[in-house]
Amino acid sequence: MHSGQAEDRPIWQPLGEIQFEETPCPICHSDNGVLRYTKNILGYQMKYYICSQCRALYANPRASSDSLKKIYASADFFEGGEPGGEHLNYFDFIGGEKYLRKTARDRISRIQLYCKSGKMLEGASAAGFFLAEAKTAGFEVTGVEISAPMAEYASKRWSVDVIPESIEQISLPEQKYDVIATWGLMTIVRDPIALIRKFHQSLKPGGIWAFNTYYHDGWWPKLFGSRWQILVVNFSQIYTKKLILEIVRQEGFRLLSRRRDYPHTDLLKVADQMSWNFSAPWLARLIRSSRISNLIIRVPLPDVMEYIWQKV
Repeated sequence: MHSGQAEDRPIWQPLGEIQFEETPCPICHSDNGVLRYTKNILGYQMKYYICSQCRALYANPRASSDSLKKIYASADFFEGGEPGGEHLNYFDFIGGEKYLRKTARDRISRIQLYCKSGKMLEGASAAGFFLAEAKTAGFEVTGVEISAPMAEYASKRWSVDVIPESIEQISLPEQKYDVIATWGLMTIVRDPIALIRKFHQSLKPGGIWAFNTYYHDGWWPKLFGSRWQILVVNFSQIYTKKLILEIVRQEGFRLLSRRRDYPHTDLLKVADQMSWNFSAPWLARLIRSSRISNLIIRVPLPDVMEYIWQKV
């Protein structure tokens, strides 16, 4: 397992049993879907459908709102075991601090092409690595993180305000923020349209929203099917390349930048993901035993794009 740079770790809560609820398509609310994938994750039989109306890929049933809070508050999610093994999501999120902060600096530099400083909100801020780098870059930052242990950890470590709540449940002030950033959020929110509207209301005129997200009509899911690593227990929906553009534009945003997501990572994280995709846990064990497991590289993520939008 990686080792975080901070001595203190979040105080995790027990996961318990995950409860599920039936749902229509979270984007267009159609209940007419075609089963595309099934996947067993730690004993939970997950089903993923293609919406016949908007073509989104969504989980049905999906984890309930109460279960989501338990998932994100647990070590099972953020420190879920051995690389390449079966786990809910991350095997050691905080251990990825070095490469996650490098990625954050890159993203902030692109945001600053359109907004040099000001008030910034990050939704799903996790351990606060992006907040820390944004604060250093001159932004006045606030985070929102559904995981109470992570919110407390980030707030204390970086001396920033991190609200322990779901970004979907919290009320946001109108026309307050110059920038909203949400990384890894758009596949796990329960009501994407309502959230986009909330962000539009909370941004100042001309404000910036930056995010990244997957799309499912590329070659990666065709290659790996149900082994695609984004299909996890906390997943809600993935868009098509066209759909994500349509739903953001219709809520009053103008696209400024769209690029392949090209984050920093290390070889052990890559091996963990490839072990999932290829059902080959030996790959992660091999890389972990090598001297290059913590070598940081940049990887262009298949079927993941980074977007920067402006409120109009």
